[in-house]
Amino acid sequence: MVLTGGPGTGKTTPTQGIIAALKTAGMNILLTAPIGRAAKRMSEATGMEAKTIHRLLEYNPKDGYKRNEENPLEADALIVDECSMIDILLMNHLVKERLPKAYSLSPGNIQVLTPMQRGVVGASNLNLALQEALNPTSVCLNRGDYSYRRGDRVMQIQNNYDKGVFNGDLGYIEEVDMEEDTETEYETQGKVKPIIGCKKG
Repeated sequence: MVLTGGPGTGKTTPTQGIIAALKTAGMNILLTAPIGRAAKRMSEATGMEAKTIHRLLEYNPKDGYKRNEENPLEADALIVDECSMIDILLMNHLVKERLPKAYSLSPGNIQVLTPMQRGVVGASNLNLALQEALNPTSVCLNRGDYSYRRGDRVMQIQNNYDKGVFNGDLGYIEEVDMEEDTETEYETQGKVKPIIGCKKG
């Protein structure tokens, strides 16, 4: 999950609550931040040790990152502070392949949350970027600005009582008919139902 907000908006308090909940669940937690000052502030706020990302991943200029796919971090949860300071290269060594492997999940079972609809990190743009990275198939239908691909994760955004699908229902596009140019089905909670007014989730 992503917790976002400007300076002084109250990110630290819910972070402490998240840590408390994870500890109650018996999980091993690691704390990290991109720079030393942020890591120190994180330690002071939580009472736990926090390391810079480079130190956590055991980086050195000669050998690179010692913590990698063959030698992963030993933790159940990783909390990263000040993510806006992290560049693409550094983030690549932390988040598409590593999260699924670490938790033995398919990429489709990992969800990205954003507080906005528009912009570079808004839901619309993230959907397109994630779709290209996770589901690059050409079996798709185009509707407006969206391309619906077989295997896409989708979310219902309006109720349809006749078909028994409701706002917020999640599922996957199982089939598209490119010749007829129609959506056919999506699966939710073990049932196969038509797609009506859905948006990629």
